[in-house]
Amino acid sequence: MPTRARIGSRITTALLVVAFALFLIPALGRATGRVRFVPILSGSMSPAISPGSAAIATREPIGEVQPGQIIVYTIPIGDRHVSVHRVVEVDTSSGRSVVVTKGDANEEADPWRAELQGEWAWRVRGSVPFLGRAILWLSSPLALVVCLVGGLLAALTVGWRRIWAAPAPVEA
Repeated sequence: MPTRARIGSRITTALLVVAFALFLIPALGRATGRVRFVPILSGSMSPAISPGSAAIATREPIGEVQPGQIIVYTIPIGDRHVSVHRVVEVDTSSGRSVVVTKGDANEEADPWRAELQGEWAWRVRGSVPFLGRAILWLSSPLALVVCLVGGLLAALTVGWRRIWAAPAPVEA
């Protein structure tokens, strides 16, 4: 039967693996430029994507963007924030890709026409519930302090356990 120490060690290891994966997967996607995790703050895309979720988007050539797809793009007015909405119309008559978008929960299309820039558009492939809230929290100054202090305490705990552990019996 496992001892309390072994059970605690296994739980700690499992939590560290999950935490590492939550940091590593978005970081690798961002570093390679192939995957993007976008926190969803509003209910405009409900029920397809719930508020607090993270939309998972991959690159797609701009010429392949079609009505019905959900994309991540920068709105052309105001603060020019990133939005996640469904494409309802694509206009390429000017030689550029200009889209009209709409949130699934909204009655009408967005009041702007957004020109997609560059070679790639970000197409949403799915979403992960609650991950958007975690991403927002992790990008806060408080989270930075908590992660740094938590990491330091974890490293010190491991070090102290190794220093103060009973020595292994010496075989003759």
